[in-house]
Amino acid sequence: MEVVKKKFFSGITFLVVLVLLLPILFIVRFSFDINYEEINYFINSKLVEYVKNTLKITLFTSIFSIILGVVPAYIISIYNVRYRRVWDLLMILPLSIQFYIISFIYDY
Repeated sequence: MEVVKKKFFSGITFLVVLVLLLPILFIVRFSFDINYEEINYFINSKLVEYVKNTLKITLFTSIFSIILGVVPAYIISIYNVRYRRVWDLLMILPLSIQFYIISFIYDY
């Protein structure tokens, strides 16, 4: 009786896994169909320039975030700074600004 249950559940498990993997298998299969017209279109369009600009913005934003966020946090946590709690609150304050912007936009 135990052997029959294991075979039954392994068959159901195989079908469930097959159904879940089917979209991934289609993606892998169709990823090997190369259409050079579409590739040339993306290369010749503004997409490459947009990606470069996005990467530049990401890089500079990360650098400024580290300079303006990590360095003061490190200084406040390592050294005994006067008005430490005030500095902590001032450093947390920018996290709440996005919610004010979202609520302002949602109002209109």
